[in-house]
Amino acid sequence: MAPLMPTVGTNIGSIALTSFQILYCASYWAEISSPTPYSRFALPPTSSSPTSSISSRSGMLIIYTPALLVSLISFLTSPSLNGREHLSSFLLILHFGKRVLEVSFLHKYSGTMPLSIASLIATTYAITSGSVLLQQRTVAAYGGGIPVVALLGFVFGQAGNFYHHYLLASLRVSGTKGQVVSSRYVLPSGGLFSLCVSPHYFFEVISWFSFGAVCHHLNAYLAALGMACYLAGRSVSNQRWSEDKFDGWKRKKNMIPFIF
Repeated sequence: MAPLMPTVGTNIGSIALTSFQILYCASYWAEISSPTPYSRFALPPTSSSPTSSISSRSGMLIIYTPALLVSLISFLTSPSLNGREHLSSFLLILHFGKRVLEVSFLHKYSGTMPLSIASLIATTYAITSGSVLLQQRTVAAYGGGIPVVALLGFVFGQAGNFYHHYLLASLRVSGTKGQVVSSRYVLPSGGLFSLCVSPHYFFEVISWFSFGAVCHHLNAYLAALGMACYLAGRSVSNQRWSEDKFDGWKRKKNMIPFIF
């Protein structure tokens, strides 16, 4: 039977990572007060720094590709000591690989984002992913076999996230060569959009906590908590943005149907 309490690392790396992850939870309030300037919150480029912005598609690829490479390297170099080193790496490969494919083939972009912001987020994702995977190797052993429930939760979260990303992408009409004909924002519908502003965030959080359950290590759970805080704060800003953008906007939950 698997242990109830997650493994808590006591080495310097784990303590440092834990401290950073606890501080990262403050991103909830940071995203409410001043959302990270990309996507709908992107700032217009200034004439004093005309080369500081890149296309949104390039920026999103910069954000996700390093973490994907880190996860792939971890998968190829992981030992087989506790039985889940390769599984945890593979889940992050699926997560970030999915995001890279969505950026490349699903999402439609018309704006720009600061290169500095893309680089900062990319560094955070890559370091966090690599550190969590390294700390997962310190788990001595697992009991209870394959964590089926956690894996099903991960798949469910990824599928729900993809579906709502598809609904969002379908709102941006493309021309014959894939250009975005209109950058006008349209109210999304379908799925859980009738219940909350950012259901795609909700499903992503499900995936992250399911990943944490597979690793069953404190730093993996804290990575999920940090992501939940970041996305929750951003969902509050999405609600506020929608209120300002659309006449007659009816308030709904921010991220979790019926709850938050």
